[in-house]
Amino acid sequence: METRIIEHAKVIKKVAYDYFSIPGDLPFPSNEYEILFQTPSNEIIDCTCSIFEYQVLEEGDEGELIIKDHEIIKFADKIKEVKD
Repeated sequence: METRIIEHAKVIKKVAYDYFSIPGDLPFPSNEYEILFQTPSNEIIDCTCSIFEYQVLEEGDEGELIIKDHEIIKFADKIKEVKD
């Protein structure tokens, strides 16, 4: 999937939940995190994220959003992809 650039997006909701990849197979679930963004045209964009991204972003944050395959590549001045 191609990289998508949204000139302006706003964090409208943060979601954390437990996830069992195969019910009953693992004794403990993994933690999953999602951020929901809204564009000026009212499109809702759902992105998976790391615990770091989840903790850094707050509801109401606004800025340019760059995503690829529902993963955040860059958001405002708070998140940016780091290459080794």
